This record gives sequence, structure tokens and C-alpha cells, in this order.
Amino acid sequence: MSLSFIRTRVESADAQMLLSELNETLIGILGHNGTAHVCLDDFGHEKAFFLVGYDEGIPVCCAGVRKMDDATGEVKRVYARKNRKGTGAALMAEVEKQARMAGYERLVLECREGNGHAIGFYKRIGYSVCAKYPPYQNEADAVCLEKRLKPAENPGSELDPACSARRLPEKGEHMLRLRPYKACDAQTIISWIGDEVAFRKWCADRFASYPITAEDLNRHYDAMADSDSFYEFTAFDETGVVGHLIMRFTDEEKKSLRFGFVIVDSRKRGRGYGREMLKLAIRYGFEILKAEKITLGVFENNDAAYQCYRAAGFREVGQAAPEIFHILNEDWKCLELELTQSG
Repeated sequence: MSLSFIRTRVESADAQMLLSELNETLIGILGHNGTAHVCLDDFGHEKAFFLVGYDEGIPVCCAGVRKMDDATGEVKRVYARKNRKGTGAALMAEVEKQARMAGYERLVLECREGNGHAIGFYKRIGYSVCAKYPPYQNEADAVCLEKRLKPAENPGSELDPACSARRLPEKGEHMLRLRPYKACDAQTIISWIGDEVAFRKWCADRFASYPITAEDLNRHYDAMADSDSFYEFTAFDETGVVGHLIMRFTDEEKKSLRFGFVIVDSRKRGRGYGREMLKLAIRYGFEILKAEKITLGVFENNDAAYQCYRAAGFREVGQAAPEIFHILNEDWKCLELELTQSG
């Protein structure tokens, strides 16, 4: 397990997915989802933050801290997926690190008596029962805990919200991660497209004209903002943004997922970045989105992309009538590839 953490908006797709799982877990334990005293807007205020933890690019845990006063932060919405030993402890260590950097001297949190597993966990990592703080003073089954933090060397020097906790990569390792796409990624992504041929190999006829602007790309994605079947991702490593792709379900049952707009930084092509990004996306599609099949299309004249997809596990499937696109006064044949859970 190789965890990295990102400070993100609580509204992000990964955060919302994990919070939904937390709600379901708490309903199973307590009979309610534990949101009676939760205001997600609090995580966007001064000295507040929300973390998502990733294991090889897959979101596996989350937690937030809201400001109670200048010295005290309250930890809320803590969740780590089951069967991942050590994830909860690593998450809380990162929460405490970020809290110290924000200048907090103490963290507090609240559990319910019925959640003995969580109470025991917090006690094992150094939290102790304290007096009930607002709004829990009159709630009989509320258990409040606290932990004093060691002062940070440079309080207030918070990490960039878009950056993960970093370590130096091993030789040949890219430390690639996936995160939800952000509007500020657009300019970087379109800068990788060298000419109209490369542009059409990337997007086919999805845009009427070339070149496009960052605003054009964001407008295209904004049109899908209300869809629960469309996902945009950005790949990054220790150097910054290095790749991008989208995923969309093509059926109402959400069993068939299609990749598109796959692109890697033009300076990094031929070095395995595309294959690594695809493998992270494949794992996300099967494990998180629960797809049974992943498909994509690639033009016959785009051999580099075709070989990359094959290296990631995709296989070409026969077509009774291959799709033909009329592009730049030529007919471009689109090949269909797919990958299933069974491989």
C-alpha cells in the first residue's frame, strides 16, 4: 500500500463517493448517517480543510477538519475503506500533520457510544475522552475525544490543496495518481496538442473547429455537469499534471464504461505514462464504478495509441460495420477495443 493525500473540495467526485460510503456504513452501525451536526460548507472556511487519501490512484479514505477557534480544530467525516490495514492510522497522521501546519494546538472529535470500534481506534492513536463540547453537551450517547498536537516547525505553511504528500520516486517509477479534473487543467491539456491531425486523433469530431481554447474544453465538460454517468480525470506525478481522460457509462445499467479524450503530456510520451494512467483508470472503472466492461475507440492511423491500449490490456473486437469519420478530407477508420473484468 502506497498512500498519498490530497487536500480537495468536499464537493469533489471522490470526496462525495467516500462520504456516501461513510453514510451507508454509519447507518449499518448506528441506524443513522451521522450528518445531524455536519455542515460541509465548514470545510471551505479559514483554516479548514478536507483530505482524500489514494492508494495507487484509487480513493480509499477521507477526513475533514473545521475551525472551532484559533487553537482547536474539529475532525469530522472520517472514513477508511475496510480490508486496508493501516489506512485509518495513516489518514489520521496526515490530518494531524495538516492541522499542525495550520496552527492548531488541539484536535477534537465526536463518536457515538454505539461505535465502539471507532472509539477504540482513536484511543489507540492517542486521543482521550474529554468534556462534551457544543453541540453535544446534552446528547447522552455522544463521546467526545481530544488530542494535543506538537507544535509545527512552520505553522501556517499549509500544503498546496492540489498537491499530494510527496516522496522521491524510485528509478523508473512515475508515482502516477488520478484526481478529478479541474478547470485550471484545461490550458495545460490543450498545450499538448501539436497540430490539427493530433487534435482530431484525440477528439475526432467532438469540436467543430481547431484550435480550441481552455474555455472551449471547460464549456464542453460543463455541459455534462449534471450527469451521474460522466467523469473527467487528470493524471499527475511528482512533476505536475501529465495526462487526462474521461469516462462515461454508455448504458442505463452502468455496466459498460467508455474511455475517451485520452492524452499524455507530449514531452513524456513513449515513457510508459499512458499505460500507467490507463491501468489506474481501469482499476477505478472496475473497482470503484463497478463496470463489467470498458471500451474505447482509436483511429487506425494512430498506431502509438493503439499499441498503448493493447499494452494496458485492451483487445480489438470485430465490427460488422466499422465506424468511418470523414476528417481533413480523408476517411478515418475507427477501431473498437474493449476490456472485461475477466481480462
